[in-house]
Amino acid sequence: MAGNSSRRGTGAGASGAGFRRTGTQPGAARRGAFIVYTDTPDNMIATVFRLRWKLALVATVFLIIGVAIYLMQLGTDNAIDAELIPKDNVNETKEAAKFVPPAIVVDFLRASSLAEKLRFVRDPSAMANHIASFYGDNPNRPERYNTIAPVNDVNPAPGIEKFYVTSDGDQRIAAVVDTPDGKKIDWPAYARLNDVDWDTFRNGNGNGNGKASRSPAFRVQITELDYYSGEFSDPHKYKCFQISSPELYRDLFGYAERGSATEQELSAFSAPVKQRCILQLATPASPDALQIKIMELVTQDWVLP
Repeated sequence: MAGNSSRRGTGAGASGAGFRRTGTQPGAARRGAFIVYTDTPDNMIATVFRLRWKLALVATVFLIIGVAIYLMQLGTDNAIDAELIPKDNVNETKEAAKFVPPAIVVDFLRASSLAEKLRFVRDPSAMANHIASFYGDNPNRPERYNTIAPVNDVNPAPGIEKFYVTSDGDQRIAAVVDTPDGKKIDWPAYARLNDVDWDTFRNGNGNGNGKASRSPAFRVQITELDYYSGEFSDPHKYKCFQISSPELYRDLFGYAERGSATEQELSAFSAPVKQRCILQLATPASPDALQIKIMELVTQDWVLP
């Protein structure tokens, strides 16, 4: 019957391997009230590929739109954040200012004659012989140095700036002092000048006879220490300080009487780390003695007023 023709081709032997649609495709056969057409497998594959490409195109469009919206939102957020950050802090990385040594320190170290060196030191007339003795047979040589660095004192003295001058393992202090003649180098601090040299003092020829007014003064470094023996074996009577100096081949043990002004002054500024000071010392019992009595603290640090 005509009404059954729309289901034709569903069997195993039907034309078109069983693919059937109703529609208006070219070449479709009219069967009663229906338009019947049959697709081949090749046509179906082409249709599927066209559908996939269309879906991929739509997905790509949506992806592009989504990325564009995200980038617009990200740009808006960054703009808002930039408005909240102070302008002087945006992309600003400040490097520590490079240290530049004072010209007077450099000029003093580079001076190549005694007369030129005297131009840069405090009280040149009184220091001339000391400087000449310091340089010995070659008073006209410039100072050799590797580095110059500022000394960061906890309680810096007004009108005095100090700088470490390092050369071949030795370290000196270049103290720049304000004077009526301008800024000058304190030679005694730089040369670690003492009233007498250590060998003369240890041999008993330094007038260190135990009287504070006549005991020689030395530029040293001290730190508190617990070492009591021999004449200074009573820790209730004495307080011990380690005494160091580059000119000493071994550190000394200095003792101040407990309760004395000297002990109180030393205890007030001494610390577990070495502190520079000028001490008056009593003559040691023998040249080989490592224990010595501290008579007086002349001043903290190595620069006299």
